[in-house]
Amino acid sequence: MLVTDLKNDRDTRMIDKRLETFLNHLLAVFTRRGTSIVPCHFDGILFDLLENLQLFLAAINHAPIPIYFVATEPLDAEPCAPQWLCQSKMQKEPCIVFANHPSLRIGDVVQLIPKLQRNAANAIVFIDPYVSPFEAMTPFQPTVLMEVIHAPIDFRLSCNNANILIAECKPQTLVLPACYASYDLIVFGLAYVFAQHCFDYYVYRSMYRLC
Repeated sequence: MLVTDLKNDRDTRMIDKRLETFLNHLLAVFTRRGTSIVPCHFDGILFDLLENLQLFLAAINHAPIPIYFVATEPLDAEPCAPQWLCQSKMQKEPCIVFANHPSLRIGDVVQLIPKLQRNAANAIVFIDPYVSPFEAMTPFQPTVLMEVIHAPIDFRLSCNNANILIAECKPQTLVLPACYASYDLIVFGLAYVFAQHCFDYYVYRSMYRLC
């Protein structure tokens, strides 16, 4: 198991609040007959967003919203929403479009934005806390009429979350930056590995607490 990029604390209530804000933005754009573009990595975060969107719409008795994916490989997204792969439900607008990189520099989303940016009813919703909406949209200026929304959600795990996950998965080998290893890990004589790119990693095969 590879553990990296943890944060000191993970406030579940804050994440829920930010998720609610994000979902309300999507609903507001759809209500005004606009299409939302959500640039994000196609990993576990995407599945969390889709699940929360489904629960959110069900809670308010709202009809399903068409969802599409802009990916370098179409099969990457097929398991996420197979109901939208049938021909009768394709190319519906307004809709929600998930683009597979938050920087807007990779993939077909680069060609999609110019087609949508001239409609003020549309919006692009940035959720990656490490991406600046201003910098991401710079190549598309000055003709951007669509709304640019910054609704960052930090899904990173805390040290406590990582400890729980490690206890449940019981990996044979754990790789982590040296800064996460507690003093107990060092005195137990764990194998120390210097990795490239200026990262120090500990590799160990016992269950210890991080941070």
